Amino acid sequence: WPYRPQCKKILQGHLAGTTGASFICNGLVLLSVSADRTIKAFSPTTGEILKEIGSHSKGVTIMELSADGKWLATGSEDGRVIVFQLSK
Repeated sequence: WPYRPQCKKILQGHLAGTTGASFICNGLVLLSVSADRTIKAFSPTTGEILKEIGSHSKGVTIMELSADGKWLATGSEDGRVIVFQLSK
């Protein structure tokens, strides 16, 4: 392990535990999902919340991005999987 990890930014905004996170757009955006029922898009450099989506009625427990970065699927305790098309 040749890396020396250093904390650069702590992103805040979820009201409950975060259950997943993934970088998109060549690292310019960090998506996160939470037990607070939301999906948030953060700027990893400034910590700014760029977008918030609240589509589930219970906590979001998992997310998966398509290989081409164009689709996001989220799963929740509400029993639903929601598929989002990511576009500018």
